[in-house]
Amino acid sequence: MERSGGLEQTLNQLMTGSTFEMLNAASAIKVHGDAAVERLIPALQGGDRETRWKAAVALEEVGMPAIQPLVTIIRQGSHEAKVPAIWALEKIHDPSVVAPLIEELRDDDECCRWMAEAALKEIGDPEGVRAAEDQLAGESKEAQGFVEELIEGS
Repeated sequence: MERSGGLEQTLNQLMTGSTFEMLNAASAIKVHGDAAVERLIPALQGGDRETRWKAAVALEEVGMPAIQPLVTIIRQGSHEAKVPAIWALEKIHDPSVVAPLIEELRDDDECCRWMAEAALKEIGDPEGVRAAEDQLAGESKEAQGFVEELIEGS
């Protein structure tokens, strides 16, 4: 019971606290593992932009337990949910996400493609880097610059 109450309090701080409190809550939420993932995935899928990004920051902190649900979002979710999900997968930095991110390079939404390109380059797996560079070569100069900014700013 205490653990569940702790999760509720941490989620509330994540979603309603100041930036400092939100970042502390995102860091603290990892102790709740799968229970946190179960609560954060719906926020990532259905919340407003701010809620989606707060959920992504917390899911990145949870780490490995969040990978499969995040991969499901990039395969089946809305473009609005995919972008923060891709970011979280990049930050988790696990090679198991390379194949799903390579699939995302074919997305019709340029923002999702660009995020996937940046994530693959940042993760650094040779197959992913090669796929991202091949895709990036076909993008406009503007898109290439944007992807480079994503990599620099991540």
